[in-house]
Amino acid sequence: MPLEHAIRIRLNHAPKRDAALAIISILINAAPYNRDYIKTRADIFFPQAIEAGDIKLMKILEEYCHVNNVDAEGYSPLLVAVENNRAAIVEHLCQRGDVGLNATLAGSGLSSLHLVRVLTVRLSIDAANGCSRTPAVCLFVLRLAATALRRL
Repeated sequence: MPLEHAIRIRLNHAPKRDAALAIISILINAAPYNRDYIKTRADIFFPQAIEAGDIKLMKILEEYCHVNNVDAEGYSPLLVAVENNRAAIVEHLCQRGDVGLNATLAGSGLSSLHLVRVLTVRLSIDAANGCSRTPAVCLFVLRLAATALRRL
């Protein structure tokens, strides 16, 4: 419970964010015997850290989670980052080399690449209508994906 509480403080309470990050690091490093607990919590909070744009917390949690897990709606962490316009996180995830660009969204038959293309179109429309999100993140992912596919 203390780990979950510290992560929630990090994600939700701006004035206490730095202190919470220090506590998270201490709790993870002090509990090497309880890796299963840490892994399950990391899998839960990893996408939330991405959605919030908290790259520091994401980097701590990524050591313990499955970076290709999908949520109940079928979104991988990469798609969560793209959906929330987190360019630095998208770049970081793609540079890892083990992030699945071809993972299929449950029930749709569409891969991450297809969904990124759909998001690119949607974000382009949003940008044309004055929305602050930009399709640059999606285009970045598509370029990386194309490079990765050429290597296959």
